[in-house]
Amino acid sequence: MVSFTKTLANGLKAVKRYDFTSGKYTIDVTVEAQNPAAKEISALMGLEWIGKIELRKYVDRGDKDFGLSYAFMKESKVEFKNLAGGSASGCTPGCPSKKTTTEPFEFINKGDIQWSSFEGEYFAAVMISPPPAEDMTLTIKGSEKDLLKADLTLPFVVIAPNQTIRIPYRVYLGPKKVDNLRALGVGAERLVNFGFFGVLAKPIIWVLNLTHSVTGNYGIDIILLSILIKIIFLPLTQMSFKSMKEMQKVQPEMKRLQEMYKNEKARLQQEVMLLYKRRKINPLSGCLPVLIQIPAFIALYNVLQNTFEMRHAPFFLWIRDLSAKDPIYITPLVMGTTMVLQQKMTPSTADPAQAKMMLLMPIVFTFLFLNFPSGLVIYWLVNNVLSIAHQYYMNRKM
Repeated sequence: MVSFTKTLANGLKAVKRYDFTSGKYTIDVTVEAQNPAAKEISALMGLEWIGKIELRKYVDRGDKDFGLSYAFMKESKVEFKNLAGGSASGCTPGCPSKKTTTEPFEFINKGDIQWSSFEGEYFAAVMISPPPAEDMTLTIKGSEKDLLKADLTLPFVVIAPNQTIRIPYRVYLGPKKVDNLRALGVGAERLVNFGFFGVLAKPIIWVLNLTHSVTGNYGIDIILLSILIKIIFLPLTQMSFKSMKEMQKVQPEMKRLQEMYKNEKARLQQEVMLLYKRRKINPLSGCLPVLIQIPAFIALYNVLQNTFEMRHAPFFLWIRDLSAKDPIYITPLVMGTTMVLQQKMTPSTADPAQAKMMLLMPIVFTFLFLNFPSGLVIYWLVNNVLSIAHQYYMNRKM
């Protein structure tokens, strides 16, 4: 335990006690006001957090490890505010970096504030309000001199002569690991924000951690996850393949209809729909496997971007961080190659002009994936390889 004492101008004796526990990220902080005078003294009591943080460096770097935002929970609702660098928590693929200026700012919130926090992508500094937290005031200030200040205060209290008032706070300084934050018992685990697809992100983390207890390598775990998801969606893939084959079979009849009703678009559309109905074809079924996997793709992106376990998690050889892009772009290029091969093997129902346009898709996806986390690229690459193997099997079978 470490204590600091100071006598204030109004006669109050202020004491702050810091109680550290070995092996834990939490610190118990007691704010104490002693009134040795013979009269009552009114005082504003709370915890003030002052730090010299060079916001300009955060803004200039734009590095996800060095992003800075603050969050607080008020009336069971968590609110996030980006301060500098990085991107907002739960940002999905393609989300721009929401950088701020270094101009002075001030945010004030009042009410049932359970905690407030400065946070980056993987670490957080959390101030937990003393119970009950029904009437707290949270003030966040940033000056032009890069001085950040956070106040978490109670209403004015009246301290009777020779009386002492103690207010217990807790402070958490550590990684944004869900288990650690949940153990605080104030809902701070919601700092790990997986966005709209959080309902999928949580089971993904559970599966990755389960396999990681055996493999010890999150890259292998992502490969196993890809295989598992492919197995889950196998019936849809089968249905999609059969639908595309049927679509391919009716192409001569489609061309005949297009020739017959080339000047009657409404009639052509009607006849085409009747053709699909007679042949029991669903033209949208070919897209279902891809569309259904998009939420899982976004959820995995958020897992890689917001889960502490993924920070600097190595795979093999040159891939030393699954949450960062491939430094030599090998995996995105291989992924693009597998997309080309997959297109060549997939039954096509498009006309030659459309087929040429589709060939641009691997190029677009390759450029898009260049800056995605390497773990995400590995997931999509494995998914493509499994699709190619399945396509080869189905082509041989039919």
